[in-house]
Amino acid sequence: MNNEYLRSAELLVFSCCFDDAERIYKEAGYINLAIGLRIRLGDWLKAAELLTFDSSNAPSLSFAWNNIGEYYSERRKLTKAVEY
Repeated sequence: MNNEYLRSAELLVFSCCFDDAERIYKEAGYINLAIGLRIRLGDWLKAAELLTFDSSNAPSLSFAWNNIGEYYSERRKLTKAVEY
């Protein structure tokens, strides 16, 4: 990788330091990579939080909300699931 930010972030992902990698992605202006990281991890709450920064990602935000709803539904927290 040519970009030092991306190289550092990928090393942090490899080391399971996901919050630090997300921070570097955001600081470097690669919000889509931060979103992709959270989606790959199945961290739909963080993914939805990141998706709210970019209005062009409305379909992805809807997808994230559906997955959050399924997460709560699987855990029998139906009032929380209905919110999403």
